[in-house]
Amino acid sequence: MNRRTLSMIALALLILTTCVSQAGAQMVAEDPHPVRVTRDQAEVRCGWGSETWYSVGRAPAGTVLTVDGREGDWLRVRYPDDLGFGVLFRAAEVEVDEGEGTATLTRAARPIHRNRQSPASGSWMKLTGEPFPAGTAFEVVNTIEAAGELAFVLVAAPERVRGYVLAADVTAFEPAATPEAEAPVVTDPAPLPSDPAVDEAVETASEDGPAETADEAPAVETPDTASAEELFDAYDAVVREPIETAELEPLLEEFRGAIAALGADSEDGARLGARLSLLELRLDLQRDLRAVTNAADRASRERETIDRLVGDWRSRPTYTVVGRLMASALYDGRRLPLMYRLQSLDGIGGRTIAYILPSDELDLDAKLGGVVGVVGETRRDRTIRVRMVEPVRVDVLEAGG
Repeated sequence: MNRRTLSMIALALLILTTCVSQAGAQMVAEDPHPVRVTRDQAEVRCGWGSETWYSVGRAPAGTVLTVDGREGDWLRVRYPDDLGFGVLFRAAEVEVDEGEGTATLTRAARPIHRNRQSPASGSWMKLTGEPFPAGTAFEVVNTIEAAGELAFVLVAAPERVRGYVLAADVTAFEPAATPEAEAPVVTDPAPLPSDPAVDEAVETASEDGPAETADEAPAVETPDTASAEELFDAYDAVVREPIETAELEPLLEEFRGAIAALGADSEDGARLGARLSLLELRLDLQRDLRAVTNAADRASRERETIDRLVGDWRSRPTYTVVGRLMASALYDGRRLPLMYRLQSLDGIGGRTIAYILPSDELDLDAKLGGVVGVVGETRRDRTIRVRMVEPVRVDVLEAGG
């Protein structure tokens, strides 16, 4: 049984254990009430009872969430509208109308909670409750290609979707008090004493016309704020761009400026606010995809480094064996004789290809963690079925991290 199989079994047991723990406890419904997030980037998860449930998104400190259930240390919350959380349907379950920007169910189905770290391939937790009936339409955010031919459609989350947060990450929401300012008491000022000379000057000025004033400062022109319709056109243009390179952040700032100018409660402000939530969801997805791309690039560079080291080793037949030198938990010199473990560089998994016998002259402890080339005499031990090497020279080809 290989390492991947063991990992999958361990994950399944962990999920099963969590499900059993949830079966023994019930989420108690509460009257909806607001709470404020106190932890920066608090995780909102697809399940409760354990932090092994994957995160569907993060809520910054200060975010106000609506709680409608609790069990122990966990709170059930509505998906926050202003953070753009979404859910996934399989592409085979919906018919997408690109012109309208909608996805309509072709059969009854339940969506999947989106995984923040692995938007498609890592998502598997389905929404609880009755499936949505065929014909239900949702607003499309994006189509995500997953592993192989399987694809998902990311849609704006419906109202009944719930997430779960730790109670320790929030506090009771108390709106800031806004005391009414006291109106100033106005009293009739005492009449000023009359001065005949001043009165005559005032009368003369009134007859000759208004007094001259200093030149007024020219008005400062401010750049025009884009209209709501212009921003909707810009939105349509940006969402047609590849999501990895789309100009989402500048467009977000334009939307926020327009909403502040128009007022969030106005008709255009409300329409812009709805699109703003979708833009924030797209930006979150863009960052996730860029992170995946960067991780793949790093893995590719590391793979190239390993291939180069293996190529160098194969071009130098002087080495008896090449691998990563590690301490052995088994042959540690206490229970069994001291030997060092040499791991394979081919693939992933750290397969042991040889054990290196200790040598005071070669200072093997100082080379632990590095990729080394070993020259020495090979021995075979039928008990452990792995070759042992008595080294005469150990060269560090790449120092350990």
